[in-house]
Amino acid sequence: LLFLYDRKENKIYICDELKAPVESMIVSDFARLIKLKRGSYKGSMVKPLYCQIDTSAMKPDVIFKHPDEDREDTHTIRMEFLRNGIETILCTKDNAVGLSEVKSRLKIVRTLSGEVKKAPSLYVFKTCPGVIWEFSRYSWDSYSSSKTSEKNEVLNRPKKKDDHYMDIVKYECLKMKNDTGLQTETQEYLENYPGTGY
Repeated sequence: LLFLYDRKENKIYICDELKAPVESMIVSDFARLIKLKRGSYKGSMVKPLYCQIDTSAMKPDVIFKHPDEDREDTHTIRMEFLRNGIETILCTKDNAVGLSEVKSRLKIVRTLSGEVKKAPSLYVFKTCPGVIWEFSRYSWDSYSSSKTSEKNEVLNRPKKKDDHYMDIVKYECLKMKNDTGLQTETQEYLENYPGTGY
């Protein structure tokens, strides 16, 4: 997904998407598609700053198992992207916080008179039909029977189905939260009891 940011207004725009045309596409071919897509932005103000990748891309493949990804002969998905000219940063994976951040960004708060007090801060362009499709189909896990659900707490996790774009949206909202949080949530430290550090 291609994201644009309005950091002053703290808004995220999802403006373009790219999906592998086949399920098990070779990394070099997909890297080529990414480069073609990036090349189509020439002449515009858009220049991607980074490309996030799932942490599972760090796992060595089944043939070559090396614990250190920095080795040249290590075979991981992330290293294959790098060999094919796509540098990546690892995403932050915290499902609960990511979902909370997406919900918070989509939420509209109105006054009793109906005026918008807080507008959404996450927008999806019409050029992203896959994202829109997944938003409408995102669903939650449930227990296999009502008897099982009576004995257990309610499941609070999304189903791992039709969620590839949604995962990316969670990662990006979480990254934006972490990036802005580092700048805005620092406080002056005052010692209550000098000499003790507290």
